[in-house]
Amino acid sequence: MRTAPHLNRRARTILCAVACASVLPLTACAGGDDTADAAAPSLSAVEETSSIATTTTADTKESAKPTCAENESETAQTEATTGAASNPGDDGDARCGDMTAEEAMYAGLEEVGPPPFDGRDNWSTEYADPTAGYDPCADLSWISLLPDMPTGSTPAVVMLYHKGEYVGTTTAEPRWTGRIERDSDSQITVEYIYAKDGEPLGLASGRTYATFTWNGDKVVMEGELP
Repeated sequence: MRTAPHLNRRARTILCAVACASVLPLTACAGGDDTADAAAPSLSAVEETSSIATTTTADTKESAKPTCAENESETAQTEATTGAASNPGDDGDARCGDMTAEEAMYAGLEEVGPPPFDGRDNWSTEYADPTAGYDPCADLSWISLLPDMPTGSTPAVVMLYHKGEYVGTTTAEPRWTGRIERDSDSQITVEYIYAKDGEPLGLASGRTYATFTWNGDKVVMEGELP
């Protein structure tokens, strides 16, 4: 029987060297991959960290930025607050008339008409002071006038105004008046002078007082007239 031929020593040495050369590169590559993996962070970890930081920054910006609803609410509250402080004229009781004292005086005289005295056809507006008692914002104010060529005992007309609008006179006919004083925004007191029995007009000592009050609808008088 023939047996397999045996390789000589030189051939066996060459084959062994070739086998070792094939195995060593594979081992070196495997070892190199392990070292690289241990030294460098993975790409996925860097990407996850960046994503978390970006999301946190975006969330912070969104939370710091006021929403449209919040802006509208703050604007509405501001307008409501400033509106109530800047528009008092919306309340009917707080309104004021738009006429000056002089304009109100002539508007009242158109309603009163000429003085009811012979030889005195006009009221003495030249020396009158309509600003003394007129207030376009008061519930009740007044303007007092004497006829032309007055004397110390000449009767006067006292015209009354509500918020600058003429509402009538204190009495139906002019009377001899003294002081007129304001008691409140809606009330005044008028002093009337008269001569007692046997007294000359120049020494008249009689006095009566009457109050005139705006009650919300009209002027109401309380007191006495001479």
